[in-house]
Amino acid sequence: MKRFVTILCTGLLLSGCAVTMPASETIMFEGENRGLSKSDHLIQNNDHKNNDGTLAPHQKRSSVFSNISFPFQKAFLSFSVRPKLQGELGYAKEKFAGFIEGKIQEADIEDEDFEIAAPLNLAFAVPLPIKRSQDFAVSGNIGLPVLGLDMTYRAFKNTYFTANISYLSGELIAQRRLLLNEKIGIALGTHYRLQRRWLRVLEGPDETFGLSTIISLVKPARVFYNHTFGLRSVIYLPVSENTYLHVVAAPGYVANLNEFTFNMGLSLKYQLW
Repeated sequence: MKRFVTILCTGLLLSGCAVTMPASETIMFEGENRGLSKSDHLIQNNDHKNNDGTLAPHQKRSSVFSNISFPFQKAFLSFSVRPKLQGELGYAKEKFAGFIEGKIQEADIEDEDFEIAAPLNLAFAVPLPIKRSQDFAVSGNIGLPVLGLDMTYRAFKNTYFTANISYLSGELIAQRRLLLNEKIGIALGTHYRLQRRWLRVLEGPDETFGLSTIISLVKPARVFYNHTFGLRSVIYLPVSENTYLHVVAAPGYVANLNEFTFNMGLSLKYQLW
């Protein structure tokens, strides 16, 4: 148990606070309106119909039941990225001018040796469904460099709210499902993202991998936060009988940098049964 807690805490510190696309939001495109699933087709093919061609009552209940998603019924693989923010390094250098001035006094440290960690915010994750229903879902996110949790709640018929949380970073999303049929699902909304960032030095003992690196990730002197507001669109596509593509495009404005950005994500979901 002690070893597990140590690994978990180390993963949090080294996660880079990446905020990935929330797997829980795919409940927007599941349930009673998404069209016939593989189970539905099997029910129709293997059971009888009424004289008027409609499914018998017990068959309808089976069809609805087949649309309810249970934990670990679906497997995910997620990828997210955004372009490098041009003003991020300059913002950090101005914010931590005293720290930089002190480091430059050391041997072999120059101005170009400072950089923003993970400038592309590139992340790979394996979302793990914890709880899923038509109205509420919770998923964990484990990956490189990711460790977080997201949850989605259906507040109204086609309106959903999502909280996407990573270590000292997070995202709040409000969106509305605009279209859902057998071929495509589309949702549009807004988001606010708070993301923890930090300045590091490429050379010198301060940034050697080990305990000093871990400490540097949580040291307040070089940590800052980006505040991003923007739109967010989601597309959900079936690419085969059991496989679905989940695409997110989120243009936004980074308020503290006075700069526009574009976050995007791609996730593949496989229906296990």
